[in-house]
Amino acid sequence: MRALYHGTTPVVPLAPPCLPNRPCSQLKELKMTIEIPTPLRVYAANQSAVAVDAATISDAVSALLDRYPEFRKHLYTPDGKLRSFVNLYLNDEDIRYLPGGEETAVQHSDTLSIIPSIAGGAGPSRPARLGRNGMLEMVPDDNPCD
Repeated sequence: MRALYHGTTPVVPLAPPCLPNRPCSQLKELKMTIEIPTPLRVYAANQSAVAVDAATISDAVSALLDRYPEFRKHLYTPDGKLRSFVNLYLNDEDIRYLPGGEETAVQHSDTLSIIPSIAGGAGPSRPARLGRNGMLEMVPDDNPCD
């Protein structure tokens, strides 16, 4: 039996093709994949991807949260709304713009990606300018005692 890999991690076991002694009707439905971002993998047993059985995006997320309950507080607010800094993409399409939203039907070949918004980093404490060599350089401090 072959396995689908996400990086070096096996994710979804693939059934062998239909055989004369094993018709396609006997094959189990394959699972869809949810990709877990690095900062949140600690809440999903350090897995880069999780395979779930689901009919809709909502079902897929519910299956993930049933398996890893600690994940919920990082995706949803206490009142059950998807956090504003969390984006869900179904096959590279932001689910907020899909006609069915979270109730959009999924197939075994689909991938749901969880993308947290990353912000931050402090800007330079003093202004910067483009130097003669084309590189960004800090503007000299007029008062080095500050």
